Amino acid sequence: MVVAAVASTLHLNISEKHDLSGSVAVSALTVALLALIWLPSLLRVLGVAGGGVKTPAGEAATPGLARLFDPIDPQTKRETFPVLLTALTSPGVLADSEERTQSEALRRDLELQLAAVMPVVGGIRETLDRYAREYEEIRRSMEPSRERTLRMTSLTAEVRAVARGRPPLTTDLRHMLGAGDEGERIVALVVAQDQPNRGLFDEICGAILDSRSAFEQYHALAAAFEVLPVIDRPQRRTLAEVLRRALDDPDRAIQDDTSRAQLVDALLGALEDGR
Repeated sequence: MVVAAVASTLHLNISEKHDLSGSVAVSALTVALLALIWLPSLLRVLGVAGGGVKTPAGEAATPGLARLFDPIDPQTKRETFPVLLTALTSPGVLADSEERTQSEALRRDLELQLAAVMPVVGGIRETLDRYAREYEEIRRSMEPSRERTLRMTSLTAEVRAVARGRPPLTTDLRHMLGAGDEGERIVALVVAQDQPNRGLFDEICGAILDSRSAFEQYHALAAAFEVLPVIDRPQRRTLAEVLRRALDDPDRAIQDDTSRAQLVDALLGALEDGR
């Protein structure tokens, strides 16, 4: 990211006679890349300051930080925003209540910007089905690796962005979670994170206990985190029991995966605090 930021300041021109000339200047892309690098620290600073920070591109505040990215062209947004949104939904951010609160407004703003530049052909259900097939193709064609996980996570950021602009029906999400294949289940869980719905509680619990992959269980846990504010006391007790059962399941091996273990610990802590 540092190399890309430096490269974005260089502007080279080659004349018809093959003469090379150039200049160095900070562009909108430079500002965006630097923001990506310093974003976690910047969010913490804004949270402590309780206000804005003056920058060459204007004042940065937690709700309006996304304005720094407005001048970027659509193609660059399509290429960089999924990675940024992946960082904003990482386990460390979700499990830390302060960072989660500070980043939520920025995440939603960036998702709207990404949705505006993403090509959507047909209805929302057809679009989600295409993402489901793409997810399955990534799992099928790539060996397990950090690169594959990043590709899948970037795809989920795109799904959230598109669904934010055109919300699917709850019945569609319930069907995708209950009777869908791996791709459909992941897509439905990702949308459920952005659009918490008490009506999907049973399906989310089922995905935690009977996930088809560690990646799916992670997103089921993330969906449970988002649905916490809208469920009642009996459902909170049910969720706590589901989490303990999942922790005791040797086939899920949650304790061996830092990202899932962080979310489970944070969920149990939130359920305990809200009892």
